[in-house]
Amino acid sequence: MKPIRLATFVICLACTAARGQVSQSADCSPQIDKALEVTGVKDFVDQMPVQIRSQVGAQFKTTNRQLVMRATLRMFDPAGLLRGLKKAYLRNCDPEMLQSVVATLDTPLGRRMRKLEAFAATAEGSQETAAYRRELMLHPASDVRYALAERLDQLTGGSEFALAVAVGVAKGTAAAFGRPMLTDAELSFLRTQTMPFIRSAQIMSALFIYRDVSDEDLKQYVAMYELPALQQFTKIFESAFVGTIDKQSQQAALDRRPQ
Repeated sequence: MKPIRLATFVICLACTAARGQVSQSADCSPQIDKALEVTGVKDFVDQMPVQIRSQVGAQFKTTNRQLVMRATLRMFDPAGLLRGLKKAYLRNCDPEMLQSVVATLDTPLGRRMRKLEAFAATAEGSQETAAYRRELMLHPASDVRYALAERLDQLTGGSEFALAVAVGVAKGTAAAFGRPMLTDAELSFLRTQTMPFIRSAQIMSALFIYRDVSDEDLKQYVAMYELPALQQFTKIFESAFVGTIDKQSQQAALDRRPQ
């Protein structure tokens, strides 16, 4: 009888743990939604189709554009990306971290910055960013402002996310034409060749986004992302974002295979 009682005890422990995990996930779910909002992640994901259309439209001729566009948009489907991100935060459910993220960014300064960032991700914002880059060639930003933009890019992983998008477009192109997925060596080469340009573009974009923000306010914003809670949130986001794109790119490739 002892083995039976021991087995029953173990089962009860497992059930209790499972109930605890479900309860904890339920507690985290609304906090995750709020954190995705105040960090601008939801805005970023919702604007992915705009970014993809801009990139694909600039790189491909009319004959191939729609084919690549369809495959790539599937990979960057906002609903799928948000599901992947939420699953990652639920697996790493940390109510204190999420509360800290919300408390830090759901502030007047945080809301102001998020509004500026959201506009930059629109088609109109992209056009204004291009014009501003030309202006910077004539009137460069100060060393202090450049250093703040560079630091913020490092903290938020902006260049890494932009690279993930570029890699995703490359994978979408391969899927569209039924070609094999990029090898690790090809991905490494792509990263080496494109990252310097991507980082430069991201910093220029940051200079545009925060052009009307004072140095002191921008320093305060950078300090927010240096907090452990924001660093943890960003780390989970980076891993989940890239992982979800990889899964959706694999599915896009499978969908293109002949039946």
